Amino acid sequence: MGDGSRLVDHLPLDAPWGLAIDPSSRCNYSCRFCPTGTSGPDDPRQRGTMSFETFKHIIDGLASDGIVVRSLKLWKDGEPLLNEDLPRFIRYAKEAGVTEEVRVNTNGSLLDTMAAQLVDAGLDWIMVSYTSPNDEVFREYSGGAFAEKVERNVALLREIRGDRPRPHIAVKICRFPAITDADVEEFKRRFAGIADELIVHEDPMNWDNTGEQDFTLGKVAERERPRMACPYPWYELNVNSDASVSICPVDWSLGTVVGDATQETIGAIWNGERLAELRRMFVTRDFSAHPVCGECTYYHRHDDDIDEFVLRDAARPAQDGE
Repeated sequence: MGDGSRLVDHLPLDAPWGLAIDPSSRCNYSCRFCPTGTSGPDDPRQRGTMSFETFKHIIDGLASDGIVVRSLKLWKDGEPLLNEDLPRFIRYAKEAGVTEEVRVNTNGSLLDTMAAQLVDAGLDWIMVSYTSPNDEVFREYSGGAFAEKVERNVALLREIRGDRPRPHIAVKICRFPAITDADVEEFKRRFAGIADELIVHEDPMNWDNTGEQDFTLGKVAERERPRMACPYPWYELNVNSDASVSICPVDWSLGTVVGDATQETIGAIWNGERLAELRRMFVTRDFSAHPVCGECTYYHRHDDDIDEFVLRDAARPAQDGE
């Protein structure tokens, strides 16, 4: 955690610390390592963008419940800049006082159309996912813009930000099999002096592991000791672009939906029975048959280990009515 403490020492939480709201489940890329870019006819998601009215309803619900999340992430399945209301989302959330910071993750291809608006809206942090410094690899694996286009857009964002401290600009590359050590060094060279932070993800992930596609592209690395429990149900919720609410940021198959943000507030969903049932599933270690959690390996790589808390909860005597 950012303050140096452990998540497990703060559990259980009265409200989520993290909240993701997906402005758009559509994407202008077709990445081979992402289910949005390679989805087939079995993909249950409806591609679309969230309306400002729906977003406002969710934020107003947070305010009425007195919830202030540590981080509001405006992305999940798609490219958030495809929603032209994204700057309005940022400004409204900031002015409502329901979050300590607003973050956006983007492929960067559309930054030239929205950079000034994002800065003016008060965005705190932005991460640009950069496929490769090699244009041939970039096009083959993402089907999107050329590397130079993204590089120019990040430089433009830095120029527009000027001397202002926000947004913090991070650029990320993932070391999937086509990325060489030389590519990583070239990535660092190109963004040195432009980005505030450079991130190298050593391994691609397999998302919720429910599909037949191997999104790791053949490269898998897991932690030495598998985790008992996934931390996400205990500290974060994810609102999909259709306002359904999942516990998991990589649940592209919508197998962990626990509510509808147009019908309930985030606070009500957090304390609701559907989420409690999923938590019990981990406490009792009875999740092997779950269509998403039973096959997932993503949470083994999470920075936070809450097994200590789950073991305490499992040992706690049941109360009347539980």
